[in-house]
Amino acid sequence: MMRCLVTLATHRGIAFHQSRRAVVRKLRLLWCGCARARWCHLPDEGRRAIEVIERFADGRAGARAFREARRAVAEWLRGSRLFPPGTAAPEAAEAMRFAVTAGEVHARLSDRYAVAAPPGEIGFLQDLFGNPFRPVEVAPAWRTATVVGLARAIYAERAFDLMPVLCDALQDAGCTNEDVLAHCRDRTDHARGCWLLDALIGTE
Repeated sequence: MMRCLVTLATHRGIAFHQSRRAVVRKLRLLWCGCARARWCHLPDEGRRAIEVIERFADGRAGARAFREARRAVAEWLRGSRLFPPGTAAPEAAEAMRFAVTAGEVHARLSDRYAVAAPPGEIGFLQDLFGNPFRPVEVAPAWRTATVVGLARAIYAERAFDLMPVLCDALQDAGCTNEDVLAHCRDRTDHARGCWLLDALIGTE
């Protein structure tokens, strides 16, 4: 799936609705989501890096801060090989590898960045991209002030536990699309870059 997304974004045709820029952003946020799923294992360098990379993906952090974040996680990961046994836990190293991958998704897409997500993280891939061949059209009528404000708050605060509340707000706005409503009600693995939140907020 990830290799297919990269290929389609690189050689965009009329059958694919997402630009290279959109796919790069979502791939960065995908790996940030994978790292956040192991937040308790991330050292301070990794936590700071993920926060910077997320802001950079959304255009809210500069290139210098991004480069420094990438460098910090890469140096930690190299140094972890020299730590005494037991001091660099495998879980921490895995979480930092996700952070490194998030930092290495460059604008020039290639198969190098389309590495397979672990089975436990497939939910994040589905949350961010949905079905890229059958995107859901968000009706303008659904984007009421309440719905958009709630979507923005969920995204900014990572308050994904409020997705069922968003479902109620969408229904109040006249949404009957089961794909949209089920995405709010039935999923627990949300991350920044969620296709529905992006569509409601108007983020590519």
